[in-house]
Amino acid sequence: MADILEATAENGKVTAGGSEVPGVSILSSGKAKSSGYLILEKDKKVYVAIPIESITQTLDLLKSALSKITMASLGVPVQGWATPPTLPNDLMTATQEIDKLKDNLQ
Repeated sequence: MADILEATAENGKVTAGGSEVPGVSILSSGKAKSSGYLILEKDKKVYVAIPIESITQTLDLLKSALSKITMASLGVPVQGWATPPTLPNDLMTATQEIDKLKDNLQ
């Protein structure tokens, strides 16, 4: 029968009970800090992340990046003033933020 322990992972290292556990197969990228479970059965060690916090953080950052795209970004007059469209730059910034998030996803 397997033992299941609460654990964390970050930068490819799994910690349970305050100690690093070597030789664990991580069922995520293991880059971003995550909480999850360490499953031990005989000589097998597997870490499974519970990514709720990561998903929430990712959605918040995505919302922030996309909120920078406004009517002014499209060059639409705001309060009688038209500004040069900034949408291409705004989309590039949002795309870069999404790429960073993707790299840090568990």
